[in-house]
Amino acid sequence: MNCKIWITCFVMFMLLSLSIGPEVSRAEVNSAYSLAVSTSVSRVNEEMTVTLQGENLADLYGYEAVIEYDNSKLSFKEAKSSISGSGFSITPLASGNKITFAYTKMGKIAGISGNADLATITFIPFSSGSAEIKLINLIAVSSEQQESKWDTVRTVSTSIDAGSGTSNTGGSSRSGGSTVTNQPTVEKNNSGADIKFSEAVKTTTTDGKEAVVVSVNTETFTKAIELASGTTRIGIEVKGNEPVARVELPAASLADASKQTKETVVSVKYGNSTYDLPVSAIDFTKLAQSMNADVKDLKVVVQIEKVSGKDADQVSTNAQQSGVKLLGGVVKFNVFVESGSSSISVDNFGGTYVTRTIELTSAVDSSKATGVLFNPATGELTFVPTTFENVGGVTVATIKRPGNSIYTVIEHIKTFADMNGHWAKADVELLASKLVVNGRTDQSFVPKGEITRAEFAALLVKGLGLSQDQSAAVFKDVAVTDWHAGYVGAATKAGLVEGLDNGSFAPNANITREQMAVMIGRAMKMVGKPKGANVKRVESFTDGISMSSWAKEAISQSIEVGIMNGKTSQSFEPSSNATRAEAAVVLKRLLQYAGFIN
Repeated sequence: MNCKIWITCFVMFMLLSLSIGPEVSRAEVNSAYSLAVSTSVSRVNEEMTVTLQGENLADLYGYEAVIEYDNSKLSFKEAKSSISGSGFSITPLASGNKITFAYTKMGKIAGISGNADLATITFIPFSSGSAEIKLINLIAVSSEQQESKWDTVRTVSTSIDAGSGTSNTGGSSRSGGSTVTNQPTVEKNNSGADIKFSEAVKTTTTDGKEAVVVSVNTETFTKAIELASGTTRIGIEVKGNEPVARVELPAASLADASKQTKETVVSVKYGNSTYDLPVSAIDFTKLAQSMNADVKDLKVVVQIEKVSGKDADQVSTNAQQSGVKLLGGVVKFNVFVESGSSSISVDNFGGTYVTRTIELTSAVDSSKATGVLFNPATGELTFVPTTFENVGGVTVATIKRPGNSIYTVIEHIKTFADMNGHWAKADVELLASKLVVNGRTDQSFVPKGEITRAEFAALLVKGLGLSQDQSAAVFKDVAVTDWHAGYVGAATKAGLVEGLDNGSFAPNANITREQMAVMIGRAMKMVGKPKGANVKRVESFTDGISMSSWAKEAISQSIEVGIMNGKTSQSFEPSSNATRAEAAVVLKRLLQYAGFIN
């Protein structure tokens, strides 16, 4: 039995029932337990109850029951004993989608025999559909302190009707046991429309965290799209102080919106954090197939979590060890697609950069600050594309990345002794402070040193905020155990590199200036900012004839936007090996061109 709950009941039982007569017998094995739902059809925001019933009971003096429920549609409110007379029940333990409830009789009295209602569990539906409640197991104790276990699952269900309101969810007032419905309003704004909830429903996540949830139904979302009148942003702000906020959205409505315009974004705000979900970045049909469901039966969940506990402590410890200063809270952003009790995490947006923001409490120096991704498996903090802006007196860090994870904002200052007086000092030390580039040693950058193809691929992957992927390193000269395998794999997957004609990548070969230009050109395309090429212009260089035909377009593109320049006004030197300083400067200009740093 659950120790925390049952131990109190057991102590009370021992103290108050020692002198019960020996003629009372233990519970028989033919005792049975079941659930009964108050209504087979319930309504959003209106309480419904489930009764725990016992049949053929024999001297039931105390019990502990575990109830499982669909917390994607139901919010647990309370559990109360239905047993009359002197007794003692423990405050229910609610964790994830499970409720553990315990009760014991008190005093020198016999246990219950026959049929009896044992407890009522009250829920508040907040999302339409069918929801199941299950009795998972029950442990009964007789007055003679003998246990009998019941582990036959009993299930009841209710069909939840959204009702005639404009929403299928809302908040509830728990005072006095009454429920106050909280219907959202939809208002037009300059950038689209806002769906506003005055209060959110409180619930518990599957891992036991307190959460608030709002659920938007098809009617409400359709109204918001209509009010937006062709603009692209649907804003939803969640109110609450719980660690986690969930916003549930109808997948079919999002899919329809993405067909009307590829630019539609659902912007979810909770506390000091915002997540902008571009609906066209989700392949609803593919997800429905993988879940063996129809798109109309899918629900998209945007979840924002204020990270605390072990992960937050690990971030703080890593920051101290790395010599960086935390500037903001630690926030976890996630997107799930759910169908019934099944859930899939959506972490691949097909290369689309998803924007999220974290508001900071003070002004920052953008040359020393950056957003970082925290990897719980490795404990590492790594750079993610981040810009900073003062909005109404508040510093807002805008983080862009084609995936979800745990993020925070840091301040870091890094200098190198051998960069003093060097033309690339500011750019090199800016990227070093943002954890993008490293020195050859802690004190030396070696700006004139040459850089390999693998090293430049690694810089691009880090600068673009991509995740390493060893499995995509498909070249015959790149082993999965090589330090650069994850970077080369990520660059390959993103279309930044293609390798050589013989199927190799030549990771340890020095990268030439024209090879670097080609990778830059592909990166510009990947981030959605390709540039037209003027090949005739680059052919006018004195060494234009020596440029490889496959590189001319990329060289032109990089020169057009000011990412690369000629070695002189007359020559480009396409076959010259790039230096470490040149690579850092080119990467810094690329990130600024893409809007990934200030």
